[in-house]
Amino acid sequence: MNNILGFSIDHIDPAANPVQDFYRFAAGRWLDQAVIPETESQVGGFIGLFRQVNDQILTLLQNAAAHSATAPKSSVEQQVGDFFAAAMNTQRLDALGLTPLQPEFDRIDGMTNLTDLAITIAHLLGTSGTPVLLIPYVMADRKQSNLNVLGLYPGGLTINSRDVYVTEAYAPVRAALMAHIARMLQLAGATAEVAVQQAQMILDLETALATAKLTPVEAANPETTYNKMTVAELQALAPHFDLATFFAQLKLAVVPYVIVAEPRYVQALDALLVERPLEDFKIYLRWRVLNGVSQYLAPAIAEADLDFFEKQLQGKTELLPREQRIAAQLQKNLGHPVAQLYVKQYFSAQTRAQVTELVDRIKTQFDARLRSNPWLDEPTRAFALDKLAKMVIRVGYPDKWIDFSGVEIRRDDYLGNALRLNQFDLDRNLAKAGTPVVDDEFAIPGATLPTDINAAYQPGSNKIEISAAILQPPFFYPHLDLSVNYGTIGAVIAHELTHGFDSIGRRFDAAGNLTDWWTANDSEEFEAFTARLVAQYNKYEALPGVFVNGQLTVTENTADLGGVTIAYHALQAALEGQSARNPIAGYSPEARFFIAWAQLWMSKTRPEVVQLLIGTDPHPPSEFRTTGPLLNVDEFFTTFNIQPGAALWRDQADRIVIW
Repeated sequence: MNNILGFSIDHIDPAANPVQDFYRFAAGRWLDQAVIPETESQVGGFIGLFRQVNDQILTLLQNAAAHSATAPKSSVEQQVGDFFAAAMNTQRLDALGLTPLQPEFDRIDGMTNLTDLAITIAHLLGTSGTPVLLIPYVMADRKQSNLNVLGLYPGGLTINSRDVYVTEAYAPVRAALMAHIARMLQLAGATAEVAVQQAQMILDLETALATAKLTPVEAANPETTYNKMTVAELQALAPHFDLATFFAQLKLAVVPYVIVAEPRYVQALDALLVERPLEDFKIYLRWRVLNGVSQYLAPAIAEADLDFFEKQLQGKTELLPREQRIAAQLQKNLGHPVAQLYVKQYFSAQTRAQVTELVDRIKTQFDARLRSNPWLDEPTRAFALDKLAKMVIRVGYPDKWIDFSGVEIRRDDYLGNALRLNQFDLDRNLAKAGTPVVDDEFAIPGATLPTDINAAYQPGSNKIEISAAILQPPFFYPHLDLSVNYGTIGAVIAHELTHGFDSIGRRFDAAGNLTDWWTANDSEEFEAFTARLVAQYNKYEALPGVFVNGQLTVTENTADLGGVTIAYHALQAALEGQSARNPIAGYSPEARFFIAWAQLWMSKTRPEVVQLLIGTDPHPPSEFRTTGPLLNVDEFFTTFNIQPGAALWRDQADRIVIW
């Protein structure tokens, strides 16, 4: 298939009418030809670029492994190369089997009371990295953003989706999950009968935990999850959980208060500690450890786990080759060391400069739109302009890399390497409690590492990080015209800027503090706008009988609308005074902008994945992400001469313009 990674006139379906189905018009030929690979759950620009970056990183890892034996100890090349070599030594992993996990199992089996449970949960956080029952995490205080504070969150679940456990539509998934747990427990030595009994208990316990959790919509409200308590107040909330011992095991200094994300969950957990025998928690911890580190064990165990999570849940029929899976895993384990190699080899200073210039233009345009915004009161406008002016935007990679040199990485200890890195990350985070905030840059695995395909706004620090890996097709084209780049990376950057003023971001001020800086009138206006967006997206049917949750996706839909609108007007400003406004391949600069936006999101996804994501993903499926915001942009209608009576027509009064 041609040019899967990005913009091409060849993707357009000339037989489709843009006033009837713009997504089909912009990407119809691609949609007809695209085939989801057996190893993937979807196909599209994100996945194509991820595979390209992963292949690039795989080459870097292989080269590092070939030279790490002679590299200086604790150097980036030694750590990256030896970790990869350990991961690829499948003969040794097969010989070891489950032996490397036995110390963890012995510790769990040795528990005799709830104090032991608290100690063990803390221990597992620092070794296996398994977030069981409770997760302590140090972050900037949302209402005092210059101070690091301890937060406490619900522990993870085997499948981190509340809906899977509590919604009838997911009953088949729960049945498959129980069968998977039983299979894995048998691989760990349980008899078939015992494995089934334990799997049922594990599913029952996780269902109780999931039921106590906030829904995704509730959890998205930063006020709801900001519950400031003293340690004594927290202990009163969970009198049967030995909080003092838990904190001591984690080597946490005395903290004046804790931000508890979900008090209801903490209370429910405490009740379960009383209602259920300690043996249930032993079985559960053993399972979560096995599940959490399965990818660092013998290939047969790792692949049994992937058979469920990738094949059954995502509809894949084949797994990626081991070396490609390892390349993806090591990007998270050794984020900055791997990223240093990547940036040096694949990210140019020219790209960084080009994108930085584009960022400045987008920011200037948003400033102008805030100044002329017709519905903002002057006090709110002044605050908004100040917040935008103080927003920090970083491109590519950090000025200072996190130093991993103190972590021992051995060529013969794949699981041990992972456990030591988990402990390093935990210790480094918890040591920040009570200290002034000094932000790590580009340091969130899966979101802001330089090797992540992403750009991300962080409301608590009022900053945007645009990772190096995203700054290539289909998001950025160093040699294509402005229209395409403004319709792709320009709209993405403007999208992130808008996140500072969406349903969540608008609750934080210029310094990243959770506070209400809006006039009452402007808050009502904003909420009325977003309520209309919720209603618009609620009508989109993702699968037969399965509709988009407009409330869950409202922040991303607000950002998409702002992103397209701001980027379009920034393009017009960039084209001012230029003679090169002639059509290219028959399409005006404006048409190419909207086509580029549509082609950025073109994708095909397996229905199993859509079903899972519809209840948890704050982004709507691609078709609606493409057309949803465009139906609120006047210039989209004029560019393609969309008139009343056309399928895409939307009355002027119904179009939503926020930013």
